[in-house]
Amino acid sequence: MIKEILKKVLKLLLAMLLILSLLPYAMGNVSTLNMEENMLYDNSEFKIIHNVNIHFREWLPQNQYSGNVLLVHGLGGSTFSYRYTAERLANEGYYVIAVDLPGFGFSERVEDFDHSQQSRAKILWDLLDEIHMSSYDSKSWHLVGHSMGGGTVTAMSIDKPEKVSSLTLANGALFNTNPQFAKYLIKYPPIKRWANLILNRMYFSEEKIDEILTSAYGRAPLDFELEAYLLPLMLEGTVNTLFDIISTSSNIEKEDFASLQVPLYAIWGEEDSWVDINRMYELKSINPNLQTYVIRGAGHCPMETHPNEFNIMIMEVLINN
Repeated sequence: MIKEILKKVLKLLLAMLLILSLLPYAMGNVSTLNMEENMLYDNSEFKIIHNVNIHFREWLPQNQYSGNVLLVHGLGGSTFSYRYTAERLANEGYYVIAVDLPGFGFSERVEDFDHSQQSRAKILWDLLDEIHMSSYDSKSWHLVGHSMGGGTVTAMSIDKPEKVSSLTLANGALFNTNPQFAKYLIKYPPIKRWANLILNRMYFSEEKIDEILTSAYGRAPLDFELEAYLLPLMLEGTVNTLFDIISTSSNIEKEDFASLQVPLYAIWGEEDSWVDINRMYELKSINPNLQTYVIRGAGHCPMETHPNEFNIMIMEVLINN
């Protein structure tokens, strides 16, 4: 009797699994966008690095040349994230590059791409070397990275410390946080398909991005901020980028951060609910050379919500190095 019941239950579970595996393919494709020229900025440029078309923006120094600055965004961000910082630094005499990491902003989405911080670091160093073939002094860079981008610029500093004038982490997320089981789950095509549908239909919408930005900013986003974040996320291939990040992401080791000898700084929003300020104090305990700045009342994106305070702190870092 029990054996017969178990057989029926097993058949039912297999039928349900089959239906759930086939159903997402019967639901149709989601609506995505293709990149068009009118989406770009006046100073948008592209270079193919490691077979990936990388989007970046360049600001020339408006006063006596003072050095080079690279600005790297966080997860879901783009060069737009530094709209208040790049121009200010250029006005102070710095040559400034803001870059879209592969798969974000207007950089190319390449499927099955290696999104480890070490891979990103090599791409960005090669990008900077190529940009500087006929430009300003390329020997040394001030590196600034927000959230996930903090891990990228840290990997760059570990890779080539001799080329780093200073390293600044803006609410930096440095160490691995992805659950390992997720890497195996998304290898099952129906699960990947379900995730694709859910992300595109439920998360890449005005309502959801508004909710996410409100949490990150600590205030409701303005209309132009909402549009600037939503538009790149809706480009074809963005969801696959997120899957590849889950599959390949690999951050730096704490031991490597502890041994960093470059001038090291952190700027943190005191009210960050995404990467808690205690993370900054953890980084300080790992590498006591880290000098810290706290912006009161700011959340996860202080360079956007508190640009005056953020820019004053960045300028202090640059002037001292």
